[in-house]
Amino acid sequence: MWPDSGGGPREAGAGLGRSAFPRVLLALALLLAACARTEKPRHLLLVTLDTTRADRLGAYGGSPDVSPTFDALAREGALFERAYAPVPCTLPSHSTLLSGLEPPRHGVRMNGRILPEDVRTLTQRLSGAGFVTGAVIGSSVLDSTAGLSRGFDSYDAPSVRAQGAESRTAEEGARRALAWLAGLPSGRRFFLWVHFFDPHDPYEPPPPWDARFPGRAYEGEIACADEGIGRLLRALRESGRLAETLVCVAADHGESLGEHGEPTHGLFLYESTMRVPLLLHHAATVPAVRVEGVARLADVSPTLLDLLGLPPLGEVDGRSLVQSLRAGRVDPERPAYLESEVLFPFGGAPLYGLRTEEWKFVRAPRPELYRPEEDPGESTNLVERHPQAAAGLDRQLTEIARRLASGARTALEDHRQDSALAALGYLAHSQPEGSFDGLDPKDYYPLRAAVDRAVAAIRSGTPDEEVLAAIEREFPDATNRACAAFHVGAGLFFAERFDAALAWAERARRLRPAFAAAAVLEAHAAAAKGDVGRAEAVLRETLRASPRYTDAQLGLARLLVHQRRGAEAEPLLAEIVRERPNAYSGWELLGRILAEDPARRSEAISALEHAVRFSPEPGPSLSLLRALTGAASAEPAPLR
Repeated sequence: MWPDSGGGPREAGAGLGRSAFPRVLLALALLLAACARTEKPRHLLLVTLDTTRADRLGAYGGSPDVSPTFDALAREGALFERAYAPVPCTLPSHSTLLSGLEPPRHGVRMNGRILPEDVRTLTQRLSGAGFVTGAVIGSSVLDSTAGLSRGFDSYDAPSVRAQGAESRTAEEGARRALAWLAGLPSGRRFFLWVHFFDPHDPYEPPPPWDARFPGRAYEGEIACADEGIGRLLRALRESGRLAETLVCVAADHGESLGEHGEPTHGLFLYESTMRVPLLLHHAATVPAVRVEGVARLADVSPTLLDLLGLPPLGEVDGRSLVQSLRAGRVDPERPAYLESEVLFPFGGAPLYGLRTEEWKFVRAPRPELYRPEEDPGESTNLVERHPQAAAGLDRQLTEIARRLASGARTALEDHRQDSALAALGYLAHSQPEGSFDGLDPKDYYPLRAAVDRAVAAIRSGTPDEEVLAAIEREFPDATNRACAAFHVGAGLFFAERFDAALAWAERARRLRPAFAAAAVLEAHAAAAKGDVGRAEAVLRETLRASPRYTDAQLGLARLLVHQRRGAEAEPLLAEIVRERPNAYSGWELLGRILAEDPARRSEAISALEHAVRFSPEPGPSLSLLRALTGAASAEPAPLR
């Protein structure tokens, strides 16, 4: 028995008394538990769900049968109530998620681009820290040529095909991911990124999800992907690695499902496509909490690195949300930046916006202001009721855009993706300098329907004047009529109605003289009719106004080569491939010119090898390359 008091010296523990021992043991246990909870995770599993709007998941108020795995993770981990994608497209959003940079700073503003080589990613940081890195990708939109494969030891993605898009189901993706996990070296840290593409249009859930979700095909696709997450987690639990694994689940963007007239996604900045699910799970370091406020995909990589105990990527636009996990709230001072430039190449206006805790502001020819918490469907535009709020947000957007313009990058176009993106419903076109911010995207779908009717009417024999009068009645604004005329002309050109295409291109240019895309259409139609002089004059005029507009450059070069004026075309083609090293048409034309001079045979071979490497249909280039080399097979090494 330890004495309670006395005059002599005390031995160790004297004065505590027996009743104090349980408290000491409890304190020690709590201390050990606290130490255990601060252990950093060893591994990282990142799952991205394509085209998954937050409000369809049970954790965000959707039906509980859609996402039981996600919902269970959300109950045990941190769920961000309002997280936002920067762009309603797959590649730009994933580029932001993996780099911590907003689209202007990493340069990928649309699908079909290539992430600049100087953009450092989460994967490269983890690889440098000794992680084994692997990715299993669901769609060729994220093909290895897009640049996100950098830093991965294994990057398993469907390849781009000459026609259409390649994708794989969540069942196949999970199977490939499990095989990768099973082959991991013992004791090594790992980073695995799995991308499930299933919820993307068309909505065709496989069995048994089709039977379980009759009339709810989109939700059936999400449920299929959710089961894929469950398979990954079960495998990690069975191998004893789940407790050591930080799990992050996010979506790249949502889906309109017909809201605001948009059938899928890619154009508008409404909540249906921009608000995304986002959660973090790791029992030792991530509390069970629903985090209020506005989070961004740009914040994901900084947060993951912070939780893993690794140095940040450097100067990025995102910030770690670890403090927000403890506070249960994101700092309200930094809104989410939003953009969509998909219509810009076609003479339409780009959209830029901000999402704060209270407001959604969209800068457009007809600006929009909403309070999404009160008006979830964003059906009531408050610009006229709250002009001061709109003006303040517009100024804030200008300031953010100015900051993002510092260190902005321009991504190369990946022309191999053109047919794949078209098959998925995305617009793909080069962007002319000197285009005009005209067509409000809110007018795009009505205009496209009018164009389809106009082309069908003209092809059935309706006089142009009647069709034009109908368009003018529906679209009194000259900008919209110019866009309509251009698209009607393009439809007629591809139907080989070159006279009519030329007339409609002329109408578009009369309405908007600076419409570069319409000028190139006029030149193509004139050339198709045999008037190469006019075509050349229009292209040269266009290039004087927009010197680096690739469509005009290639059009002129092709015209010159066709006229056997290769000496004039060569400097133009050299500029094209210097500025856009993956412009396969430029390399092919250059190779054809160089092949005519026996002394420049090696230069021709090099140019044609580039053309074969980058072209989705390399047949003509490959034939000439084989003729020059005398080889039965002359295919160059594939792209990294």
